[in-house]
Amino acid sequence: MDNIDYQLENLSKCHVKELGVLFGQIFNKVVSDDYFIIKYGLNLPEIEQLSTVILSSNKVIGFIGVIGQSFNTNDKLKLMKIGFTGDFFLLEKYRKTGVFKKAYEHSLKLINEHEYEHIYAFHSDQTYKVCQRWGWTDQIGFSRFHLKAIPFSTSRIVNKLGLKTWRIKQLEKELIPYKSQTDLNSLLNRNDIFQNNYDATFFEMKTFCKHYMVEIEGCILFLKYDYLLSVGFVHFTDDSKIEKMLNTLKRIARISLIHDVVFHLQENSSEAIKLKKFLDEKPSFKISSLQLNEGAPVFSSVRLNFMDMDIF
Repeated sequence: MDNIDYQLENLSKCHVKELGVLFGQIFNKVVSDDYFIIKYGLNLPEIEQLSTVILSSNKVIGFIGVIGQSFNTNDKLKLMKIGFTGDFFLLEKYRKTGVFKKAYEHSLKLINEHEYEHIYAFHSDQTYKVCQRWGWTDQIGFSRFHLKAIPFSTSRIVNKLGLKTWRIKQLEKELIPYKSQTDLNSLLNRNDIFQNNYDATFFEMKTFCKHYMVEIEGCILFLKYDYLLSVGFVHFTDDSKIEKMLNTLKRIARISLIHDVVFHLQENSSEAIKLKKFLDEKPSFKISSLQLNEGAPVFSSVRLNFMDMDIF
């Protein structure tokens, strides 16, 4: 590593264009400048920047994205700052050189300076292996539940015909009767559990996707549409009519020519236990974390929702 010319810098707007180009090269996917600006809160002065950009000869070659999140309890008297790792990428020629580990340590230093208690991730297979090497601890993972609406082949035809805008308009029309303004923080009813603080800033950092808050048959759902309909937050009560909700959601997806509705829920959560009475449960994301403060509450006291993930 000694003969590699590299620099580490805190993420700023001056890096965004190059990051987008590099992202496209590595993942073969085009993202706009807003992808990094919105996701990492570069347009919000109150957001602490914890991400590290890796450069060589003043050209961007890699990135470790970290988003600061604030978790609270029902009584709002306790707050816990937790870092969430987002994008991890590095040009192939610089891999296995130790550069990426140095960038991770740079972000870890920023996180500690801002007094975060933990750092965690929703993992791909690759990031899971990397974080295992860095000493992270496994946590309760996620399960997924699929509600199939139309054949995938039909959905592909719709995509080829360029009807995405029509599909969004149709979906939004169908969701109008179910629109909700629910304060998700108010649904946390245990003082010993920490949940992400779903304030205006949180939602502002999610505006690179289409989202919808709805209440269907007493079930509170926060939805995201891209190429399918993903459920990022679920709340059931004893009075929720889950089967009727699923039938309604399936009808809405079918009319909107969306092939699949997918729920991602923390394993063994009360919502997952109730949902698997109606839908098959499959493994989803692995979760692991690193405790940064010896006096911090244990990570098992954190309730995670899929909408906490950076790409939701």
